[in-house]
Amino acid sequence: MEIHGIGFIMSLRLLAQVLNGGGGPPAGTVTLSGETIADAAAGDRLYRAVLVIRTTGILDKIENVTTTQIDAATDWIDPNGDAEEDFEFKYDLDSGAALDGSSTMAENVWTKISSHIFLEQRWTAGSGVGGNTSGITVRVRFNGGAEIDTGVYSLQAERLF
Repeated sequence: MEIHGIGFIMSLRLLAQVLNGGGGPPAGTVTLSGETIADAAAGDRLYRAVLVIRTTGILDKIENVTTTQIDAATDWIDPNGDAEEDFEFKYDLDSGAALDGSSTMAENVWTKISSHIFLEQRWTAGSGVGGNTSGITVRVRFNGGAEIDTGVYSLQAERLF
């Protein structure tokens, strides 16, 4: 007999977390859905692609100067009221250029969500035609316990011509 389903997988992850000594997270559903975030256009300006992990449980993307909620159904925690600063995030660079220095989290370092986390890729106006693309995996856990979920994100900042 095979058992499938996100609920079963989440239950196993939470059990592993408790057995590893971490306190259990709130009852909310934690999900990192993955997304392509792209600022690609023509013209002489700053190009920005940013993933924002908010303390309020919301995931936003910033493309150029426009901020958009990625998807209310896939915020990093639902309900948003279960967001706590004991949640920790980290990212791994899977491919491409290192993230811009304006990012607020270092690569491969667990960071508590005590303030919003910005993961950013940029291409500056004076750099000419071209761009930077980064493939990253973002991970989440609660209070030093086992990973609860991961999501793959692509950040693309590019001047086309």
